[in-house]
Amino acid sequence: MLKCAKLFEKTLILFSCQAGLRRGEIANLQWQDIDFKKAVLSITPKDNWHPKDFEVRHIPLAKQLGNHLKTLKEKAQSLYVLAKQDGRPYTPDELTTLFTRFLKQENVNIPGNIHKLRHTFASLIMQKGGNLYDLSKLMGHSSIKMTEKYSHLGKIKTETTIDRLPSL
Repeated sequence: MLKCAKLFEKTLILFSCQAGLRRGEIANLQWQDIDFKKAVLSITPKDNWHPKDFEVRHIPLAKQLGNHLKTLKEKAQSLYVLAKQDGRPYTPDELTTLFTRFLKQENVNIPGNIHKLRHTFASLIMQKGGNLYDLSKLMGHSSIKMTEKYSHLGKIKTETTIDRLPSL
């Protein structure tokens, strides 16, 4: 899917799969929210928007996403990372519509919408040995209960962790 994506769609996919961002977070992300030196992306409130649960959160930038954003920033003409021609941000619904259109044009048949890619982020983290507490913080869940639906993906790690115990 990433190979056939143009710059806009690639950005949506990377934000969803490598940072676990919600549609509203993507739509309201500004360049000032990205610290390339520290390799951190921050979800912060704006005058006309606030993160779910009103909490600021910081997400380490995956290398691929960071490199992509550096390239994008060189061409930036707006405060917003993803902006319309006139510099205004997209609405979350517009992002969904554009992404769905992209999937249809490319004959990519995945169930759901852009939000499903946020689940991909969570699944990949857990399959690579992540833990529910860290995943909860990265995804901005107000309760670990929200994150527990990914717990089944971490069982492999739990089982292999026991093998790390030394003999007594």
